[in-house]
Amino acid sequence: MVVAKSLPDAIFRRCVEDSSDAIMLTSTDGRLCYVNRSWIRLYGYSSEEALGRQPSLLHSGHHDAQFYKSMWLDILSPQKGSWSGEVVNRAKDGSLKTVLLTITPYYAAEGSGALMGFMGLAVDQSAVLEMKQRLLRQDKLALLGTLASALAHEIGTPLGVMRGRAEMLAQVINQDAGARLSARCQKHTSAILDQVDRVSEVMERILGFARTTASTSEGRESLGPRKPLQTVLDDVEALVDAHFRHAAVELEFSSTVVGLSTNSASALEQILINLLVNAVRALVNRDASVAASKPLSGGVMRRVRVEIHACASSAVGSFEQPATSEGWIIAVEDSGPGVRPELREKIFEPFYTTDPLHGTGIGLAISSKIAHDLGGRLELALPSPSGLGLGGARFELRLPADVIQVSSEHGAPAGTRPYSRSLR
Repeated sequence: MVVAKSLPDAIFRRCVEDSSDAIMLTSTDGRLCYVNRSWIRLYGYSSEEALGRQPSLLHSGHHDAQFYKSMWLDILSPQKGSWSGEVVNRAKDGSLKTVLLTITPYYAAEGSGALMGFMGLAVDQSAVLEMKQRLLRQDKLALLGTLASALAHEIGTPLGVMRGRAEMLAQVINQDAGARLSARCQKHTSAILDQVDRVSEVMERILGFARTTASTSEGRESLGPRKPLQTVLDDVEALVDAHFRHAAVELEFSSTVVGLSTNSASALEQILINLLVNAVRALVNRDASVAASKPLSGGVMRRVRVEIHACASSAVGSFEQPATSEGWIIAVEDSGPGVRPELREKIFEPFYTTDPLHGTGIGLAISSKIAHDLGGRLELALPSPSGLGLGGARFELRLPADVIQVSSEHGAPAGTRPYSRSLR
């Protein structure tokens, strides 16, 4: 105590002012009378904006009245005399700050009993939460890898048998059936073989997603032969046709794709199918009262649109894989309820789903990984700023220029005729 009393008050003030933790003092009437520099940095309010106001300016809405009532019972209790716990506050810019907050009363002099006010000390938990989320993601990836390995083992053998029998069936049909019947059956057996191969590719992608190898230029999605983009869209439309018709959802492709081709047809098909099936589920599951109260123009209640257009190079790349030339955006937008703000950062996490009855929670995660392997990214975008959007969720697949290219061998140059089709 002798050493403490010999130190000037300025030193104590300097320690508080320079503390890395956010410190605030309130008077007995609950108004802020002091905030240190760390508090200002954490919440974004200047001392002039904060002083004289109540700490409730930080309330985020995450805690109810009972939470604060219980807090103050502890603080004012002679037995406890303080409170400590995790609180979610809202900064000036609207961002949420999770802190470990401790509140204690402070007095005019030791033992005097004259209450002067309350001190709050907040420790920013952002780094801790980020580490927890990273560890949780690693655990999910490990689980996904185990699951994918088991599925690949159990499904691989039946798929091989299915493929072999389909090939044998195709040979028998060619030998024994008439020309007309042979052509029809050949079409169906070819479709079976294509879908067997698709399932095999999906399993490979799940295994690839679970691997945590570092991303390199050599690690990009393996490229296949170039394929007209219109053919890719036709294939996607055929595969989702039953989903859309059964749910009475209108699907519209509205894009200029003539003369465009891609060397990543399978990857694009898988991403588009995932996004389109998710859109149908969102429309089917949305609140019936919302659907009835917000009909779209023309009486269309359920609608999904796919758009493809070129974009500036700066809008495509990432810090790891910067774009060097013009790129492309493939957008999928629906007329559903959209994604609530608090869910926007969670929807790409493995095993997170808002539809546990029908979804596994890995579709968007896998699609995001495929987009990354293509050198691009998949993101949940804001509604169309033009006001011509459908008003629901809008996902944008941003791709570098080498994934989709103008190819004269596949038709006229891009821009000559739009590919606009409506599936009802």
